[in-house]
Amino acid sequence: MNEPIQPGQTADAAETRGAAVLRKKDLIEQVAGATGVKRKEVREAVEATLVALGEALERGDELNLPPLGHLKVQRRNDIGAGIRMMVRLRRTAVKDGEKDSTQALADAGE
Repeated sequence: MNEPIQPGQTADAAETRGAAVLRKKDLIEQVAGATGVKRKEVREAVEATLVALGEALERGDELNLPPLGHLKVQRRNDIGAGIRMMVRLRRTAVKDGEKDSTQALADAGE
């Protein structure tokens, strides 16, 4: 079972112990594959989305983004190079017969 990334631990350290790490380029590939949209266009949309999400979290906004879930900043610490945020993510379980997040993404291009 994958353990959470500990404070002060990098994603690379988590990856070496077996935890999967989704990088931006991998996300772009997945979205392009699921939607059939060109990677360049997907990259622009993904980067703009990540900027908007980062700014909202920095302001302390709560995010309600189905099917991802409900995100809320629990704690934040200003550190020399940026901000460390502890974010709580609540996801709703997918019930039988409902679409999961992969299906919702694939259906977006229809």
